[in-house]
Amino acid sequence: MFKYLMAITCALGSLAIQAQESWSLEQCVEYAIENNLEIKQSELDLEVSKANVTQSKGQFLPSINGSAGYTINYGQTIDPFTNRFARDRVENSNFGVRGDLDLFSGLRNINTYKQSEYDYKASEAALENTKYEMVLSLSQAYLQVLFNIENLRVANAQADITQDQVDRTAKLVAAGTAPRANLLDVEAQLAQEQLNIVDVENRLTISRLQLLQLLQLPGDTEFNIVEPDSINAEEIVLPPNIDATIQEAFNNYPSLKQAEYRLQSAHSSWAISKSGYSPSLTLSGSVGTGYSEGRTDLTGESLSFSDQLDLNLNRSLSLTLAVPIFNRLNTVTSVSRAKIRYEQANTAILQEQQRIRQTIEQAYADAKAAGKRYQATEKSLKSLELSFQYSQKRFDVGTINAVDFNTSKTNLTRAQSDLVRAKYEYLFRYIILKVYQGEFMNDLIN
Repeated sequence: MFKYLMAITCALGSLAIQAQESWSLEQCVEYAIENNLEIKQSELDLEVSKANVTQSKGQFLPSINGSAGYTINYGQTIDPFTNRFARDRVENSNFGVRGDLDLFSGLRNINTYKQSEYDYKASEAALENTKYEMVLSLSQAYLQVLFNIENLRVANAQADITQDQVDRTAKLVAAGTAPRANLLDVEAQLAQEQLNIVDVENRLTISRLQLLQLLQLPGDTEFNIVEPDSINAEEIVLPPNIDATIQEAFNNYPSLKQAEYRLQSAHSSWAISKSGYSPSLTLSGSVGTGYSEGRTDLTGESLSFSDQLDLNLNRSLSLTLAVPIFNRLNTVTSVSRAKIRYEQANTAILQEQQRIRQTIEQAYADAKAAGKRYQATEKSLKSLELSFQYSQKRFDVGTINAVDFNTSKTNLTRAQSDLVRAKYEYLFRYIILKVYQGEFMNDLIN
């Protein structure tokens, strides 16, 4: 359900939209589904497949065509309506309707219809898969923005602490109770941390741009995302059974469904090619009439146009049996190619199953590693926070120099950044597993 995704990416708690311009992940997904060009292209592909289904249904119907012609002939010819030689100019007209119905063609029409149905279902799965992949990309980009926002807060907080130390040390130097070298060391540390802030701000700008590009919005769009009140990675539990997740993906993931429908389509194509070995039976019928200025009655007078339309009326009904004997190996090679395409489609299923399995296994392993890293870093961070508080007090009274203080502070900053990184890495891998399970995708993209 969508609430799980929102719990993962948007807070595990209540969310407060900070401004009208702030977008939640749900809003990003909804906008992308409505406006993403790749999704629109997949929707158009689906419409083409739908038209192909309609066309394949039409093959069961007769074809009916009307015709009309007008001819002026100069010189000797046989008048088709009088069956006599004419040496002068002859004008004649003809009108007709012809119908043809395919009675049997080696089940070609039936298999063509089946193939079009499978192709339509494959296009449906392709559209769904495009949405799934878009959700994964948006989730990753969205979390990357959140990561950089949180990392920027860490950098600013550390710079604020250093700024306080610069101010405090400057007073001590002015009072003559601390050497100027201490002030220079702390100022150098502040400069380094300010540079780090610029780097993190740049990474945040780039990550926002990447999210905008995924949404296919201009890079200068005023854009913010909804920030969660809190995200606690410890409250998010991985699926207990990785094999069950893999099997769920095998049963439902759209890219695999697409490959399976492509296999069935290839099988129908194979059957279509085999129909070339079978005879075909066609029922045909026609109705026609015409007019010739050279046709006369028994007295030699020309017959009128309306009289001739009735007198020249003809009807025909025929059955045509065509038996293939030799067609320069076209059918043989067509069947051979269709069989190869079927085997390729079967291999594509195995490849997609392998890709899905490997993706899930990798995501599961990465999530477990990130979870362990998060727990270890969280424990280490508590110790480093206490150590830094102690170092800060010692630095304030002058019992340690700026180098030792900065080392303690750097260790704390690194641990804070590592904790943020591990948390978002864990969250994204968890999202991958949930997407492949399909637990909330239907509510999210349909």
